[in-house]
Amino acid sequence: MSRLSRPARLTERGGGGAALGAAGAADADGLRVAVRHEPVTGPSSPEREGLLAAPERERRDRLLRPADRAAYTAAHALVRECAAELLGVPAAALDLKQTCSACGGAGHGRPALVGHPEVGVSLSHTDGHVAAIAAVQVATVPDATVPDALVPLAAPGRSAAPPSAPAVGIDVERVREVPDAVLTARERAWVAAAPDPHAAATSLWVRKEALVKAGALELTQLGGCDVLDTDALGDDGPASAALGHALRGWSGDGVVGAWSVPEVGPRRPGAGQSKSKIEFRS
Repeated sequence: MSRLSRPARLTERGGGGAALGAAGAADADGLRVAVRHEPVTGPSSPEREGLLAAPERERRDRLLRPADRAAYTAAHALVRECAAELLGVPAAALDLKQTCSACGGAGHGRPALVGHPEVGVSLSHTDGHVAAIAAVQVATVPDATVPDALVPLAAPGRSAAPPSAPAVGIDVERVREVPDAVLTARERAWVAAAPDPHAAATSLWVRKEALVKAGALELTQLGGCDVLDTDALGDDGPASAALGHALRGWSGDGVVGAWSVPEVGPRRPGAGQSKSKIEFRS
């Protein structure tokens, strides 16, 4: 079952296979976000296999381990399903491309949806687990529904602004040892004092990776970026916002994940809790 990663105020209804709840309200500067993560226990269904384009299948088939091929397929299908939910179109109608910003090559690097520059997407896969996110800016439309609310509003006599994709990122990892070099001194102290140091360190690592995928952080800057926050009781913990991005995380079954979207609302000075106006969809 796909799971929606979300702030604590959102609730999950029912048991296995039940729909996931969603809450929040979109406004003129808001985002609509679909986030899913799921275990991978075997090959994908024929329907999911059919979602991948020929270049994706060719790249997948070069992977040596069957588990890696299964995770690749599941992640590339899942990100289409997230975007399809937001756009109100079949996942089979969406074409995914990846372009490397460093070498310019195709098939790897930041993903994007062909023909949908308004949608930001990101995906991740690790041993036995995958995650994906899609996000789109929405306009103020009372009682709006997808996809009508995705059309930018324009003042009388003016053209609507061209759509732009929100810079989003997601990462999922197995709990593991994380090199000290990618943590700040404060983060290392927090990890050392945690009941499960490996899980604590991984929770920080995935947040930084999500920020890297969103373009808010460079790999060379990991060790200088602090993604801890201090709550009202003076306790440190993984931050819910950093570098102008809202951050959310989840954990379970030996995996830890996090995702990042641009902050679109004001924050209280010194407060780590994001005030972004974001609508989450299951």
